[in-house]
Amino acid sequence: ISIQFLEDYKNNKLTFGDIVIESKGFNFQNLDSAQSAFVWLINKDLYEIINSVQHHSKENSVNKFKEIIEKRHKIIHEAFNDESLDMKSIQKLHAFIFMIGYSIFMHILGEKMLEIRDADIT
Repeated sequence: ISIQFLEDYKNNKLTFGDIVIESKGFNFQNLDSAQSAFVWLINKDLYEIINSVQHHSKENSVNKFKEIIEKRHKIIHEAFNDESLDMKSIQKLHAFIFMIGYSIFMHILGEKMLEIRDADIT
């Protein structure tokens, strides 16, 4: 971790989570690394959560999500022109990614809501 990184944390420009992620070398643009981070940070299986979302093509959702990440990388960093991406396919990809994000959010929030509810009962 660089001194600048620690100074940014000290000046409230970064969170403790940012420090942990930087120190462990997690990369959320790499699904295997994100899986490791989820298991390490919140004890959740990211692949299981992603696979709970069904892709319209019936492909394995983790593999489809990895394919989307790789395609995004090619488009952004290699100026790859994917002519198969028309508006309809982009909308389907967007819906799929949204559902994955929603599923991740609900798995994390749902557990916290149960903890809050159970704390109120006792």
